[in-house]
Amino acid sequence: MKMKKVSSVLIAISFTGLYIFMLTATTASALPGSSVYKQQPCAGCHGEGAVKDYEDHIVVMLLDDKGNNLVNMEKGEVVIPYKKGKKGKFTMVIGTDDKAGNDHKLVGWFFKLPSGVQTTEGSVPYCYQQINYPGGGEFAYKGNQNLTSENIAFAFHRYFSGEESELWVAVGKRTHSKAGLSLKTLKVKWFEE
Repeated sequence: MKMKKVSSVLIAISFTGLYIFMLTATTASALPGSSVYKQQPCAGCHGEGAVKDYEDHIVVMLLDDKGNNLVNMEKGEVVIPYKKGKKGKFTMVIGTDDKAGNDHKLVGWFFKLPSGVQTTEGSVPYCYQQINYPGGGEFAYKGNQNLTSENIAFAFHRYFSGEESELWVAVGKRTHSKAGLSLKTLKVKWFEE
């Protein structure tokens, strides 16, 4: 996921004079977390409502460190193993199957994480990437321009109870448009190993 640098300057005026506070440059993701908390996830920036163009063609895989796919699309669920106090590393693969055509250019996801789970090692619970660009793009999964991937790591606290949550996935035609998105919501089940 491409990141951009954001730097801020805060100026305060008081009775004793002018103070300038420099805030250090911070790294911010290109997708603000608040934008996904709408009636439909991600629709705040990328469309006013769901479209059906790709709904039946969305591909979602969450691969464990052995390459096993933890997603069951027929049941609409993801089953993620965890150990309390430990980390788990996975690879998220999303996109569309070959029948969807190639006019879609954006895929994204958002994990609605329960209390006791957080992302770690530089990964974030949400991301979006471009697909179907000439040359495959830097995030094409195994050379397939319809699919993209991102490594994601979770840290599980000692008190995590395995509460169910959701994974929202979206596919859209353009990266900066109100054309709408095709959306899928998957139930996330956590099980203790």
